[in-house]
Amino acid sequence: MNNTITNKKIRDAIFLDVANLSTREEDEFLFALTEAETVTRWMRVKSDALSVTGPDEFCDLPDDVFQEVMEHSPYGVTALFEDEYGVKSEMSFMLRVSAVEDIFARAKEGLRSGINVLPDHRDILSRIYKELKETYIVLIRGERLAALHSDRYAPIKQTEIFEMVKDYLENQAEGHFTLGEFSNEYTRALYEITDQGLVKEYADALDAFGMNPTNAAITAGLRVSTSDVGTASVRFTPYIKKGGCVLMLGNHFAVKHIGSADLEDVKKKLDGVFMRYTQSVKDLVRLMSIKLVKPYNAILNAGEKLRLPMKSLSDYVDAIQAVGRFENGASAYECYEVLNEILATSAAGIEPQRRFNLEEGIYQALSYDWVKLDRAVIKRA
Repeated sequence: MNNTITNKKIRDAIFLDVANLSTREEDEFLFALTEAETVTRWMRVKSDALSVTGPDEFCDLPDDVFQEVMEHSPYGVTALFEDEYGVKSEMSFMLRVSAVEDIFARAKEGLRSGINVLPDHRDILSRIYKELKETYIVLIRGERLAALHSDRYAPIKQTEIFEMVKDYLENQAEGHFTLGEFSNEYTRALYEITDQGLVKEYADALDAFGMNPTNAAITAGLRVSTSDVGTASVRFTPYIKKGGCVLMLGNHFAVKHIGSADLEDVKKKLDGVFMRYTQSVKDLVRLMSIKLVKPYNAILNAGEKLRLPMKSLSDYVDAIQAVGRFENGASAYECYEVLNEILATSAAGIEPQRRFNLEEGIYQALSYDWVKLDRAVIKRA
C-alpha cells in the first residue's frame, strides 16, 4: 500500500458533490448562497446513534499515515445514524481536525483504556460516539451529510453575512464587490474600497521614494471569508492592491461560529477592519526607509520564518536575481512586496486552509527586524 496520502486525495474523495462557483457578479454570488441554503438543513443526533463504517481508503491507513491525516486533513468517513424521528440514514461526510481533537480530548477524560492503540480506527471513533452520550448537530446539504459538530456550533448564515457586508459598503464605506467564490468547503468574496483616504499616505510615500515608476493604481481591498461546514470562522482580511500586487495588511478579524455569536458580532469586527489600514500603512511606509545590502538573503530568511513553500521561495528569488532585480540593494518594503508575489504565484499548489493561513499571517513580516534578516541565509530545520 502506498503510505503517501495527500490533502487533495482526501478532498477529492470527500467532496464528491462539491459546488464550485467563481463570479464577478454580486447578484449571482448571493443567489448561489441562497440556493445552497434552500437545500441545507441542520439536525441533531445522539452520539450513540453514530457508527463509523468506512471508507476503507481512510480507515485502513497505517498508524503513522493516519496520524498525519488526523493532524493536517479532514477525515473522510461514512456514518450510519438515526435522526429524532427514527429515520436511519447512511451518508458520507468529513470529520474536521478540530472535531476529532475535541472528541478525543473528551473521550480521554472519561475513557482511560487504550483508545489510541486499537488497530481499527473505525472502532475507536464508533466507541467514542457510543460512550460519550452527547448530542451533535449535522449539516445535510442535498442528500449528503456535509459536516458534524458538537451542539456548541451555531452557524451564522452566509447570506446574512454577505448581505450585511454589501449594505455596509454601500452606506458606511466606499466599496464594491469584485469577486465571489463559493464551494462546500469555503466561501469568500473580495471587495475594492474606493476611499482613497485609506491609502493616500502609502501612495505619497511610494512617490517620494520612487517606488511606483509605472504609476500603478493604488486601492484598498477587503476579503471576507467563512464556511458553513466548520472549515473557517467569519474572517475579514484587509489588503492593499498596487497594480497587480496584493499586499496583505494584517491578521484577520474573526468571529467563530460558536455559542451566541451573531450578525451583530460580525458587524463589530467589520467596523474594526477600517482602523487596521491606518496602522498597516504606517508599517509599510516605515519599511521603505530600511535599506538592505543583501535583499535576496533577506527575502529567503523572511520566507523561512513565514514557512512559505520552500521550492517556490527559492525559485522566485533565483528568477529575480537572474534578471538583476535588486542588484544594487533594495528596501525592506520591496522585499515585502516580493514575499506577497511569491505567495500569489504559488497559491494554486497550496492546500486551501494552509493558503489562507499564509495569506493572513504574512503581515507578520511588517514587524520583522529586516536588518537582522539582511545576512547569510538561515536554512529551514
